[in-house]
Amino acid sequence: MIAKNYLAESEIKELNRLTDILLSIFEDQLAIGKLTLMDEATSLLERQLNGLGRPILRHGGTVKHSTAERHVELQYARFDNRRRERRRIEAENELRALKAAEKGLPKTPKSRR
Repeated sequence: MIAKNYLAESEIKELNRLTDILLSIFEDQLAIGKLTLMDEATSLLERQLNGLGRPILRHGGTVKHSTAERHVELQYARFDNRRRERRRIEAENELRALKAAEKGLPKTPKSRR
């Protein structure tokens, strides 16, 4: 499985294009009864990728899980900090707007008890 959040936009587009192509080929082969087993699908996939000049990865990659987890945590912390700052600014702006609107309201006398 590809973790798309680690891919650049161009890589995601490329992955989506390849996926569309390969799924269309599989659908065609199924429709004419040529594809019945996963081994046949795997073989067809490898032939198509080779025909398209695409490398076939035989391993899970080079980034250790712990390294990927640290990266994710760092990226999320950055995102969360930006989100919190944006919310703080929005809240301050809303408070300023409410205070400004309050100044425009007519004054009502305080009732005596």
